[in-house]
Order: sequence, then C-alpha cells, then structure tokens
Amino acid sequence: MNCYNGEKYLQEAIDSVLAQTFNDWELIFYDNCSTDQSVQITSSYHDDRIQIINAPHHTELGSARRSAVEHAKGKWLAFLDVDDLWLPEKLKKQHEVIASENKAKSLGIVYGKAEVFNNQDVVGIHYPDMPQGYVLKELLQFNFINSTNVIVLKDAYDAVGGFPKGYYSSTDYFLSCAVAKYYRAGRIDEVISKYRIHENNTTNSVLPQQHQEVINVLEMYLDECPQIWNKIVGLKLFSIRASFKKIVIQWKIGDLVWEQLQKSFRKLFPV
Repeated sequence: MNCYNGEKYLQEAIDSVLAQTFNDWELIFYDNCSTDQSVQITSSYHDDRIQIINAPHHTELGSARRSAVEHAKGKWLAFLDVDDLWLPEKLKKQHEVIASENKAKSLGIVYGKAEVFNNQDVVGIHYPDMPQGYVLKELLQFNFINSTNVIVLKDAYDAVGGFPKGYYSSTDYFLSCAVAKYYRAGRIDEVISKYRIHENNTTNSVLPQQHQEVINVLEMYLDECPQIWNKIVGLKLFSIRASFKKIVIQWKIGDLVWEQLQKSFRKLFPV
C-alpha cells in the first residue's frame, strides 16, 4: 500500500485488508513523505502483519512502488491504493485459483472484477469482459486489469524488472503487460474489490502524463501486435486535442468560438 497524504480514505482501506478471510498476508505500508495524518492512522493499528516504511524522500509512484515491493516477503504481490477497498473474500478466492493451478508454472497473474463507486453510488463494473490464459493482446487493446483487483507472482515481477521508474499513473498497466507477455492470467468472474473515483484521483491530476505513459507501453509491443497502431495514433491525437483545449482556455476564448474550433478539429482529426 503506497501512500501520499491519503488520510481521508486510509482507514477504510486498511480495515478492508484486516477483514480478509485469508489471513496469511503482510501489509507493507510505504509512506511517500506524507504531510497529513496518514502515518499516525496506520500506526494506530497494532497488528504485527503491518509494516510501516517511511520514504527517505518523495518520489513518483513508479519508484515508490518499487521501493515498497523491496520489503515484501511473500510469493505473491497484491496492491491496494489508499482510496480503494478489497472485499473480504478477495485474497481467499485468488489463493484458491493459485492452489488449483499449483502445477501450472506459467501462472503469473490472478485477477477479478472491480466495482467502481463514487463514495455513495455504484457507477459500474471495471471491465466486465474477462479473458484468461495468455492475455497480452487483449490487454493492449483494452486494460481490464488494475492494481486493486490483481495479484502478481513475485518471481514474475522480478523477471520483468518490476514497476517502471518515472511513471506517475500507469505503473500497473506497464506491469500487467510485461507479466502477461510471458505468463498466464487466471480470473475470478466476480467482484473482489472496489475502485473509488473522486476529484483527487491520480489519473485525473496527471491525465496528459497518463496518456503518454500508455503510449509508451503500447509502443513496446508494436512488433507483436501491429493492430494497436490505430490505438496509439488515437491516443496521440486525443492528447493533442486536450493540449489544444488547454491553450484555448488559457487564452480565454469564448465558449462559442471554442465549439467551432472543436468541430473543425474533429473533422481534421477524427478519433
């Protein structure tokens, strides 16, 4: 669990780990130089399975996650952001899949469905279509795995080099694709976690950076999956359009002018 000023939802997240019906886990709480009460909240839990690591200095998410994993002792890695939740049977169901395929050395990922909610209401199910087996090509087309609903074999994590440094929001996508290239994915066809959307989501605050990170990931696999070229082009045009909108807003051009510019842009660059 990586944390930077996550006090608002942190207790709910930790409680969802403590509520797991599978008890053989360790929680590595890696604080990325928070200035709020995050460390104090975590310190209030008196459970030997919780280990608090204080970062020597603040880093981007990719490096922070790498540092957190260095302290993990288990054979499998699970990830939980401080604003998300696990359902009580999450780890148990994933462990059952692993146990049922204990002779399948190629199993590197086990994931399930994630419920998307906005504090009060359920918005939907995160990627309900769930392939299994070797799923790299499907992942490149559509990301149906996120950090909340997946566990990754530690040996597989090490084999592909782990989380990338310099990434701010797409670290989980990078890792899922890297592992899926060489390992099989197992699935649980039901909701096992809850992904919270709110105004302070990392993906909202670094959207242009996120687009570029996804493009970087996709370009790594162009030789194996040439059909993703259209997706890469679409993402690049979307980024150009978003940057253009930002410039227009900064120039304080009126809404009517902006609408006309949008129509012209869509004709030139349909996505």
